[in-house]
Amino acid sequence: MARRTRFRLERLLELKARHEEASAVRLGLAEADARREREAEVALRTLRDAGREDLLPGGVTRVGDLRPVAELLARVDERLDRQAERVAAAERTVHDAQRLLVLAHQERRVLDRLREKHVERVRLEAAQADQKTTDDIAVARFLRSRPLDP
Repeated sequence: MARRTRFRLERLLELKARHEEASAVRLGLAEADARREREAEVALRTLRDAGREDLLPGGVTRVGDLRPVAELLARVDERLDRQAERVAAAERTVHDAQRLLVLAHQERRVLDRLREKHVERVRLEAAQADQKTTDDIAVARFLRSRPLDP
């Protein structure tokens, strides 16, 4: 009787591997998005710092001259605050994607180890069956070669 050697959880293992690959792609996209958000934040900070220096020349002394500059800088600071929130959200997304990738990897590795144990068990059973066949042949030859006792 032929022993079934296919790993019964093979389809689940394939699905877990695909899930892990999809998680890796999502992580890559999240990291790229977070990088863009951080770069936009740096650009805004640079713009704000350069704008302060350009908009506040050393000779300005009247309050009326400073009010539009202060309002403009306040709007830039608000945009910068919103951008910082976007960066934080993007970094949380990256963290979540990393966590999901680790979980997917662990689940796939568990199934990989089960499959490896299954393959090893099938090999061991086949080797034992071969050894039994070899032993049976050896015993049969020995019995045939022995002279019959009267």
